[in-house]
Amino acid sequence: MLIIVLSSVFVLLVGWTTVELVGDIAEVPRGLEALPTPVLPDFSAFPALLTATIAAAVVGLAESSGVIISLLLFTFELRVRAPSRPLFS
Repeated sequence: MLIIVLSSVFVLLVGWTTVELVGDIAEVPRGLEALPTPVLPDFSAFPALLTATIAAAVVGLAESSGVIISLLLFTFELRVRAPSRPLFS
């Protein structure tokens, strides 16, 4: 709350009383003509992106495997743990 009050006082002291909107800088299109037309991707870029795609997939697989293993171990530990021990210490 203090940050909001201090920033508000700062804005008043500096004299920032107007806010620029997108409509002040450029015209904002309206209606269906504002929607972009769909285009097909450049298929010639696929071979260049293939290595990075495979690397990202391997990293994601490794992370998800680690998460599922830790969840299984945590769940198993909860079932085996004696109720007198605190869960988090």
